Amino acid sequence: MAETWAVFTKKPFGSPMSVAEYLGKYTHKIAISTARIKSIDNENVTFDDKDYRVAGIKKKITLAHRDCIRRCSIHILPKRLIKIRHDGFWSSTWKRAKLQLLQEKL
Repeated sequence: MAETWAVFTKKPFGSPMSVAEYLGKYTHKIAISTARIKSIDNENVTFDDKDYRVAGIKKKITLAHRDCIRRCSIHILPKRLIKIRHDGFWSSTWKRAKLQLLQEKL
């Protein structure tokens, strides 16, 4: 006897802002953090950016959704390539400042 299947579907994201939050977390906030996103409407995404060609002046950039997603997807790592971030004891700034002292004491 064959069972009948009931397919449950729902919208994957509640709003454009939740999509932006998801992308921000997924890319480890390398490409763009949610704090930099200023507005999202049905056609465009506006975010803050620093123009390092002009002394790091902050400016707003508005992109179509497709272009924004294309730019963010450039920062998604290939399969099996893992980004490792070290914080605290393992961070390079901590090691630079204190590792030699720690080795001397050991």
